[in-house]
Amino acid sequence: DCVNRHFLSLIRKDYVDQAAKFYRDQISQKKPLSYFEFPAVAADGSEVWIAQNVQLVIQNGEVIELQGLGRDITARKRIEQQLLDSEQRYRMLFE
Repeated sequence: DCVNRHFLSLIRKDYVDQAAKFYRDQISQKKPLSYFEFPAVAADGSEVWIAQNVQLVIQNGEVIELQGLGRDITARKRIEQQLLDSEQRYRMLFE
């Protein structure tokens, strides 16, 4: 589903500007490696969280390519949210 699609088209709309700025900054500052987490929209319309590492390929001082590796971290994000919710309930009960 991702072949021949710009990666920004996969990102949930409210994250597109933030992601575009993040990667523009990486390229303009020639940061060799970056890490970014974002919600994406799967082909079936469901939301998945992606952790993406991007490496710049620099030749003669110019960025000629970006190489990215993304992985699905949806389960981790769900567990993090459950922990935050639990902590909030505990704090309310304690207070």
